[in-house]
Amino acid sequence: MLRTPRERWLLLLALVSQSIPFAFGLIRAVTTGTDFRYLWMAVMSCFSAIAVMTMFEGGGSGPGARTVRLVLAAVMSTAVAAATGVMLGATSGVGIAIVSLAFGLCNGVGWTLTVRSRPRPGSP
Repeated sequence: MLRTPRERWLLLLALVSQSIPFAFGLIRAVTTGTDFRYLWMAVMSCFSAIAVMTMFEGGGSGPGARTVRLVLAAVMSTAVAAATGVMLGATSGVGIAIVSLAFGLCNGVGWTLTVRSRPRPGSP
């Protein structure tokens, strides 16, 4: 099945949303030269969202099941990003919370758009 123009735009927006944490991580790594925490937080946040989405992929396809899966991916992505930041030596609780929440939201929005960009059964 081919994607409609709307579905292609949603996929493009999903890729942009999911790349934002990596962009921030790369900017931080380049500007400081030594601080790669944001980059590692972005990587681990992305991997946790992927893990949640694949683990629960067959658990139902209704709108409620998809919503729960997407919210769980965003929450886990945020939690894993925060844990990664703490394990890498971040000490500012507010800073960890803001960065982790932003990364989790980017992944949550990205996965929501990815799911919405999939071709619907029965479409040409």
